[in-house]
Formats: sequence, structure tokens, C-alpha cells
Amino acid sequence: MILAMSDIQENHVDARESRPFRGIFLTILGIGCITVNDALMKLIVTDHPIGEAIFVRGLFALVPIAFLIYRAGGIRSLRIHDTAVQLWCVLLLVGPLFLYIFSLRYLPLSIVTIIFFTNPLFVTMLAPWFLDERVGWRRLLAVLAGFAGASLVVKPVGDAFVWIMVVPLMVALLSAVRELVVRAALARETSVSLLFYSSIAVMLTGLATLRLGWDEVPDAWTLSGTGLIIASGLYIVYRERDTAA
Repeated sequence: MILAMSDIQENHVDARESRPFRGIFLTILGIGCITVNDALMKLIVTDHPIGEAIFVRGLFALVPIAFLIYRAGGIRSLRIHDTAVQLWCVLLLVGPLFLYIFSLRYLPLSIVTIIFFTNPLFVTMLAPWFLDERVGWRRLLAVLAGFAGASLVVKPVGDAFVWIMVVPLMVALLSAVRELVVRAALARETSVSLLFYSSIAVMLTGLATLRLGWDEVPDAWTLSGTGLIIASGLYIVYRERDTAA
């Protein structure tokens, strides 16, 4: 029995490690989708409140998330095992997301994207503290070279410096921390639950900020309808899973 379990675990690891091209393809596809999303958000926040844009974005995101919940086992996959970890994942998504979209309002998309690409550099730099991973001197030099490139974009000295450029840099740092926290959290929590609760928190935070000086505030009918949409979607996922079982 022990040997069989060992073989299963070994095969599982090998299956994950033997698909580098699939992982690269999915990463490129994901980055492309994120870039399109950022471009659309930049167009929207020019004329609409940030909270409203984030709320509507989160509302539509529930559709693919509901599908993922269904594939992962239904409502059971949303069970919380570590509340503190879930809370940290929420905070490390809500804050950076608002900051990122805020920077899109005042900076060109290309600049924001380039600065945010320092995210892997922060992940590499923080990995020894969060994951006890060893970072060799070659990777360390690569990280330093990357930050040197970022400094050329931000221009931290002289009249060319604009303080808002620091914002996407902060987003890259906070997002790196979140990625490392999520990686550690996956030992107990499901990826679907982390995605679901963080997305709900982002959506509700966007809704809560609508009254901070914004003129377009949903009325009671709109809020009630939104609640029904969310509740019915989750119920459908729950019932379909039970029927499939």
C-alpha cells in the first residue's frame, strides 16, 4: 500500500514536471488575456469610478469561476481550512488590484505593464524567506539587472520622475508576496477556494467604495438583483454537481 501511494505521488510529480511547453503556452495565453483586460480597464476608468469598474469586472468573473468550482467538486471545494491564510490572500489581492487600476488611470498601459514585470524578480528575491529556497549568485545578478532596468523606466531622480510610477512597483511587490503566500496556502486550501473568496472580496470592496465621492451608485433593485444572480449561480453549480455524482 505504501509503495502504491509512493508510485502515485511520484507519477503525479512527474506528470506536472514533464509538461514545460504546456505550462509556457498557458502562461503566455494568460498574460495575453491579462493585457487585454488591462487595456479595457484603462478605457473604462477614464470615465467611470474605479470601484464601479472593479465591481462589474468581478461580477462577470463569477461566471468562469462558477465553472471552475463545478469542475473542482462543487461547493465542497470551497471549504475553508485556514481562515488566516484566506484573509491574507484576500488582502493581498484587493489592495494591489485597486492600486494597479489606479495607476492605469494616470500612466500609459505600456509603462504600467513594463514596471509590473518586476513581479518575478520580487518572487525570486523573496523565495528564500517564504519558501526556504536557495537563490544562486547567477539568479541574484539577474534580479539586480532586472531592477536596474526598472529604475531606468521609473527614472527615480531628476525632473523626469513621476511619483505615480512607484505604484505599479508596489503592486509588483505585493503581488509577489501574494503568490508566495498562495503557494504555501495550497498545502491546505484548494486553488478554487482561494480564487473564489478573493474574487468575492474584490467585488464587494469595489461595491463598497462607490459612495466615496462617486455619482453612480446602484439602487436597492440593482443590489438585490446582483445578490440573486450570485446566489442562483452558486446553487446551480451545487445542484449540477450533485446530479453528476
